[in-house]
Amino acid sequence: MPRLFVSVDLPPQFEPKVRDLQSHLRGTRADLKFTKPEQAHLTMKFIGNTPEESLEDVADVLDDAAETVEPFRVELGGTGVFPSREYVSVVWIGVREGVEELTRLHDALEKHSVGRGLADEAEHDYKPHVTLARMGSGRGKSEVLKFVDENEDVTLGSFETKKLRLKSSVLRDDGSVHDTVYEAEL
Repeated sequence: MPRLFVSVDLPPQFEPKVRDLQSHLRGTRADLKFTKPEQAHLTMKFIGNTPEESLEDVADVLDDAAETVEPFRVELGGTGVFPSREYVSVVWIGVREGVEELTRLHDALEKHSVGRGLADEAEHDYKPHVTLARMGSGRGKSEVLKFVDENEDVTLGSFETKKLRLKSSVLRDDGSVHDTVYEAEL
């Protein structure tokens, strides 16, 4: 049973930029597990473990959601943490341009998922972001917050978003491996 999520993937030219930001964090004593720069993406919806027989329904959800927006620009910049500065579990890169369109896509994915028996995501505001690292404990939190403050104005660049991707995620000891299962054109 594949573990699925929907994403907008970053183009390959962002890999060295993500890697560079991560290198600054690697120099800290923080308890961080880094995402793979080559797999950098904006998560649109986490679906979870899904029976093979439901894959066609999930693909239909992507197609329906993709019809809600035309291709658009996304600009990445700034850094932050989730859920709060008091308790850090995720360090991320933010979105400066394209938030409205990404939110519309997210909302459409939620809406079209409900009617097809796919679990609805928990109630919370959608904040598009690219995960740099996950924090395992509070060790080094002050260094992580210093990094976030020093990079709140950083700009990584922009790209044209043209596709939604359904990805499978396999958890391994050396991190997750993501494979594209389906693509929907905007």
